[in-house]
Amino acid sequence: GVNVHKGKQKHRGRHPRQQSGTSCAPESLEAALKHKERGNSAFSQGQYRSALKCYKSCINSCLLITMESFKLDDAAINHRTHAEAVKVQADALSNRAATYLMLDNVAAAMSDCNESLRLLPGHERAQLRLATCKMYMGQFDEAREVLIECRGRNFRRNLHADVLEKLKIVEDVVQLVNESSKCTQPPGSGGHDKLLDHADMLKRIEKHLEYFRRSKDLVHGKCRVMMALGRYREVLDFLS
Repeated sequence: GVNVHKGKQKHRGRHPRQQSGTSCAPESLEAALKHKERGNSAFSQGQYRSALKCYKSCINSCLLITMESFKLDDAAINHRTHAEAVKVQADALSNRAATYLMLDNVAAAMSDCNESLRLLPGHERAQLRLATCKMYMGQFDEAREVLIECRGRNFRRNLHADVLEKLKIVEDVVQLVNESSKCTQPPGSGGHDKLLDHADMLKRIEKHLEYFRRSKDLVHGKCRVMMALGRYREVLDFLS
């Protein structure tokens, strides 16, 4: 009779693709695209946990293609499929970053943005989302640098409008932080108009703090302005 175990032992250790000379790249790319579309659909429906799983599957499918390229001879590599896989992976990372932002996991979102930009430098949405991450982390000077770079590029119209809107917010925050650092006068030492300016400044800071709770600069700015207004008890309540 046929020694089945011996036959299996001969095959062990040899990769099927290497044996046949074929590649699984096209199938993996097709699977990656399907996972990405499912992720986009889940995201649009607010199903963020499901979206994360879909984007992870998409990224893993793309990794199969890029890792396979290291195993094959240059002549056997489908360079077009490899390039498409890199782009799809960068897109999925950027989309997963947006999903993490919706789940308030800014650190994970920033990591995905950086990885997307490493794979595909100049990825528009990844660069814009990186600026958004820096805003949420309270890194406004760094966010401003990224947004100024975005403004200088030829982004699509809807993205360009988003860049300008975020840049305006960041510049307002930077200006507020600089102004609040000068609020050292106790109440009564300045004119009535100065106190009105402080009250208006406090409203603007509080509005930004609703979105940027992690910003130590805004927190410190709010405390300085409240102290300039003589609202010491509120400072203690705010910090407790």
